[in-house]
Amino acid sequence: AQGLGLFPGTVRRFTGGEGLKVPHMGWNNVWHRGRHPVFSGIPDGASFYFVHSYYIDATGSEVEIADTDYGVTFASGVAAGSLVAFQFHPEKSSAAGLRLLSNFAGICASLIEEAEAIGWYEQRLDVERDPDARAIMENAQGEEFKHFAMNLEFLGRRKPEWAAVLK
Repeated sequence: AQGLGLFPGTVRRFTGGEGLKVPHMGWNNVWHRGRHPVFSGIPDGASFYFVHSYYIDATGSEVEIADTDYGVTFASGVAAGSLVAFQFHPEKSSAAGLRLLSNFAGICASLIEEAEAIGWYEQRLDVERDPDARAIMENAQGEEFKHFAMNLEFLGRRKPEWAAVLK
């Protein structure tokens, strides 16, 4: 089957096999080995809920961030640049799925919050005429830029996968 072309790899249909039905439906282990910050606090091998007949054959490639076995080892999580995708359903995956979604939302919210603060100072500086107030706001905006940059740098250093996301 042809996919969207967002990730390298080949889309394949499960063939089933002894005791394995297609579609792959139910709980299965996801092995992430700490390869991406969205898995922070989620044990390697945690169970997630799957419902699918196709998978991306990208195991071992640079985009794979998690894998699962269902008669064949397949990439159950992939990431490239700012895209992250999963073969399982986080919203149906109990505590592990909620943690993954919370991690993703937290990463986004932290960066958005700081970007909004930088934008707020930019707007205020456009209309502020008092030189003393402008100097204070320029200093504060500079501090927000530093904090934003430090968060991005921290993500890039803490998890090498984020270095590609941040480029």
